[in-house]
Amino acid sequence: MRYCISGITTLLLLLGFSGVSWAHKVNVFAYVDGDSIQAEAYFTRSQKVRFGKLTITDLATGEKRLEGTTNEQGLFRFQPDQTFVKRGNAMNILLNAGEGHQSNWEIAPEELAVLSESTPSAKPADGQTAIAAQTSQAGPEKREQSAVIMD
Repeated sequence: MRYCISGITTLLLLLGFSGVSWAHKVNVFAYVDGDSIQAEAYFTRSQKVRFGKLTITDLATGEKRLEGTTNEQGLFRFQPDQTFVKRGNAMNILLNAGEGHQSNWEIAPEELAVLSESTPSAKPADGQTAIAAQTSQAGPEKREQSAVIMD
């Protein structure tokens, strides 16, 4: 009887802790939308990753192409420069949500190939390419974002 109670107690403790670990699993999902890429970051459907750091790299070379931050709704939108798109390499999007929570998403070259040829790429004086990330809805809960292409 004593072993049965110990076994049940251990099982209940393990089940209790497994729920905590699932609650902190972080996800990132990205897709091509018109001439931009939309990334969404979340812990659960109702708990978005606010101000999570994203690093976009060329999957073939490991070259860092872009860094940015999600908004309060866990969204980040950017337009990759045509130099990268024309290379025909896959893109990796790494999310760092803090406290060791990381996730990544890969976008295949076939998906990137549909991006419009009219994607702008401005060159500021400092030699880096800045691309404004849009936030289409206005309101106090929305925050304007920007991203910087690393040359």
